Amino acid sequence: MKHGWYSEKMARFMEDESQPFQISAIGDSKRREPRGPCVYLDANGREAMLTNVNDSATECGTFWGDEMYVGPVSKWARNLRPGERLPAPEPS
Repeated sequence: MKHGWYSEKMARFMEDESQPFQISAIGDSKRREPRGPCVYLDANGREAMLTNVNDSATECGTFWGDEMYVGPVSKWARNLRPGERLPAPEPS
């Protein structure tokens, strides 16, 4: 099962055109295009706006400091455009 997390700080960083590189957990970096948060579906088909998806319901695995657990998710739906937002996620 995958778990969704949201960080407004991370969402703003993802949209920032002055941040030209995406750095993975293993230290790889590559050029990236600015984009907004991701939208995933939960088990009931409701959309959830996320900035991180992983296997843990207890650890986000990022360093932003404002991460909140959104809940379990089942399927990726789409990426939002920079500046586009769904209603703010409510913590689970």
